Amino acid sequence: HGAPLRLLDVSIARRQRLTERLSAQLRAEFFNVLNTTNYNPPVTTLTSPLFSQMLSTSTPARQIQFGVRLEF
Repeated sequence: HGAPLRLLDVSIARRQRLTERLSAQLRAEFFNVLNTTNYNPPVTTLTSPLFSQMLSTSTPARQIQFGVRLEF
């Protein structure tokens, strides 16, 4: 087993009434906010010169998405 997976995701939303029957929700979602690196499990072959080394990462890059939702 490798190191534990650590990610911090954040979501911010605001609802704004536009008229008596119409409102809008503005949303921003941030994935892997701290851009933390997560390593894949180490090499487990005992005869390998790379034994116990973590050679690659599996961390998704920091991502941001925005959305608007109209409610009527």
